[in-house]
Amino acid sequence: MSNLRLEHITFYYDNEQDVPTINDISFSVEEGEYVSLIGKNGSGKSTLAKIIAGLIPEPDDGIIYLDDQEITESMKREKIGIVFQNPDNQFIGATVRDDIAFGLENKQIPTSEMEPIVLKYATLVGMNEFLDKEPSSLSGGQKQRVALAGVLAMAPEIIILDESTAMLDPKGKREIISLIHRLRKENPKLTIISITHDVEEAYLSSRVIVLNDGKIIMDDIPEKVFSNEKELENLGLDIPFFLKLKNELISLGIDVGNISKLEDLEDYLCR
Repeated sequence: MSNLRLEHITFYYDNEQDVPTINDISFSVEEGEYVSLIGKNGSGKSTLAKIIAGLIPEPDDGIIYLDDQEITESMKREKIGIVFQNPDNQFIGATVRDDIAFGLENKQIPTSEMEPIVLKYATLVGMNEFLDKEPSSLSGGQKQRVALAGVLAMAPEIIILDESTAMLDPKGKREIISLIHRLRKENPKLTIISITHDVEEAYLSSRVIVLNDGKIIMDDIPEKVFSNEKELENLGLDIPFFLKLKNELISLGIDVGNISKLEDLEDYLCR
């Protein structure tokens, strides 16, 4: 059964009525998938994320289904969580504990039940020792961990990451990407939709959808999408460093076989 299905979604911003930002988009995301939406700035990927999450109330045309039912606003609030590019925009509480608990308070979860939930997800993202800290005192990676914990505490079925690593340094990016993959192992039913311009990050997902001018240009596993180097270049996109290195080695006559990860390629070259 499809977890999420979009059928013929079209959306115009008020000041751009002649050109749709999202132009007749249809695709499905299965339960437990990790899908990356990539595209140059202005391709429509963040707008699409906001439509799915309910931050844009309704598209101008098309229907979104969740578990084969037409999605409602209450279903979006209950089953879909979103983590934004700048975690500071999500912080409301005076402490990490308050921030993770904020959504639970809105759902009127009793205080006696709330604390174990907060501790569980703070521990899951490695922030349990920071519960009494002010969010402003944390690093970028730590802030994103707290933002993710706050979303996870609401027990959504789908998490949307809207450029959630874009403002982080390389260490922070590695922390968040590693955490995402650990979450998927611990909860195989969790569906993740990542809006990103980072092709290295997208290559680690299970599926990549490429958008351009509000339309889907490619939709396949990362290996197949990123094999279209020239077409991606024409769309203003790059390919991961691993594939560039692998292609260069092949052009030099070095047989690298079916190696699909950078660390495996490094081991092979060392041997």
